[in-house]
Amino acid sequence: MNSPITHKPMSLHKEAAALPFRKEMYDVINHFYLCEDTGERFTTDELDALNTTQVYNQYREKYGIPFPEEIRRIREKYGVSASKMSEILGLGANTYRLYEAGEMPSVSNGRLILSVKDPEEFRRQVQASAHMLTEKESKKLLDIAERVIRDEKDKYWDLLFLNNLFDNQTPNEFNGYRIPDLTKISQVIAFYQDRGIDLFKTKLNKLLFYTDFNAFQSSGFSMTGITYRAIQYGPVPAQYEKLLVKLGDD
Repeated sequence: MNSPITHKPMSLHKEAAALPFRKEMYDVINHFYLCEDTGERFTTDELDALNTTQVYNQYREKYGIPFPEEIRRIREKYGVSASKMSEILGLGANTYRLYEAGEMPSVSNGRLILSVKDPEEFRRQVQASAHMLTEKESKKLLDIAERVIRDEKDKYWDLLFLNNLFDNQTPNEFNGYRIPDLTKISQVIAFYQDRGIDLFKTKLNKLLFYTDFNAFQSSGFSMTGITYRAIQYGPVPAQYEKLLVKLGDD
């Protein structure tokens, strides 16, 4: 980026800083461009988003507020529109859509959204909103809730295995604030394989690590949601042996 004052190239700088949000201070790594001649600092929309994301991530984790990706997945689980989900939960008409786009919910709204991850609670919310729905809509939504309840019972052991495979499927600082995703992991591996790289186990583990940490550095989120640990030959996914067996079986 060139300085808008001197028109000379500026260098990217990073420094520890504290930013306020909802009457609290959060530690971040502040990103900015520095004009060497004038000492002025400048940012881009991308850097502003990265700095703000660091604050939002910490706030969501601290207060148990779901991330945009979680909010979208909860809605898609029941196959309803964002406006219909807002109606079911008693939110403003466009509120759910804004939350999916990254707007920060209140703590109470965030926990309300998380609660309907449980299809039993979703069914209760539909029943409580029956006066705002047509009889046909209400029946359709209750049927969906029943189907999801049955599906989750049928997939109980698969869900239990995934919880064991990834340690924690809730976004947090250890998985780069990303829900673990087997499909994305497979696509990352395919990306490197398509480029003719011999993916021995040690090299693959390192490539996954660098992919996630580079993504986190540039966006505030990892790519795959893997949690890593250090062993003798470098960083590896926390359950890398189980993960590789699972991917191979799939």
